[in-house]
Amino acid sequence: MEGTIVAVREHQLGTNCIVRGEVDSRLLPCVKGRVLTRITGKVDKPLRLGQHIVLFGSARRPVRRVFPEQFDEAAWLYGQAGTFLVHAWRSDIAVLSEPTILEQSRQRVVDNIASTLDSNLSERTSGIMTAMVLGERSAVDRSTRELFSSTGTAHLLAVSGMHVAIVTGILLAILGSISTRPLGLAAIGIVLVGYAILT
Repeated sequence: MEGTIVAVREHQLGTNCIVRGEVDSRLLPCVKGRVLTRITGKVDKPLRLGQHIVLFGSARRPVRRVFPEQFDEAAWLYGQAGTFLVHAWRSDIAVLSEPTILEQSRQRVVDNIASTLDSNLSERTSGIMTAMVLGERSAVDRSTRELFSSTGTAHLLAVSGMHVAIVTGILLAILGSISTRPLGLAAIGIVLVGYAILT
């Protein structure tokens, strides 16, 4: 598999990351898109958002729920915006290129927003808000993702046109009468472009 890391989360046993790229397998069709990658093993240098990587691992489709008490891996993966699961050992990953200055700046802003949400909200609420505001769903716990999936509202955790409309509405309310003037419209446009880059 080869692609760019678009989300990364460290844990005790290794690293989970979402890679936007291409999975090439002899048993599966060539797939392009977002793939949830589980990396096992200690990391000398932590993987970072925006890095372009290549890895060798095992890929598979997620398992759909058959019995009511069974975990619906496919719905969970859909909530992570992924299509496939890939497992790899840290020794089977190579970083081809580092993130650009724009990607590093974007990550700093995202980290600041996420830490502000974390410090002012409960863990569960912070995870939901981070997903709704930034499209970063890795902070949403499993039970919450399952709840959103089972109620058919998992799409709310993905940034969409609805979220852009909400941001636009907030800006219009803040700017008031200035929003209809060229300067106000330019300010709204700049903020929306910045929001699109963040998400």
